[in-house]
Amino acid sequence: MFRGCTFALLALLVAGCATMDEMREDKLYASYTTSKPAKQVAECIRDEWMRKKYVGSPMSAVLQESPDRYTVTSPGVGSPVEFVDVLKDGHIKQYTMTAIFKGRKELMANAVTTCL
Repeated sequence: MFRGCTFALLALLVAGCATMDEMREDKLYASYTTSKPAKQVAECIRDEWMRKKYVGSPMSAVLQESPDRYTVTSPGVGSPVEFVDVLKDGHIKQYTMTAIFKGRKELMANAVTTCL
């Protein structure tokens, strides 16, 4: 019974996963602007996320650079649970999975705003 429930839960989680491009289309949680250099803001967000704990567990964060943006991700199983795009023009967009608890979304958003 337990094994069957575990498999069903795993299948549900995988089915609910979205790629980063899919999340960019319809999972915008918040947007911000800054006059600070994009790399500095992205590094700050990564560091702030890594300082946070949620339900007693430390958060993880990864910083990636592309030609037009820096992306800070909080890795999940298979795809990111949440991420922030820090565009090199000063715009910042935060995306989260719909199923994430409100408290976690707010915790991560507060970390973003400290870096603006």
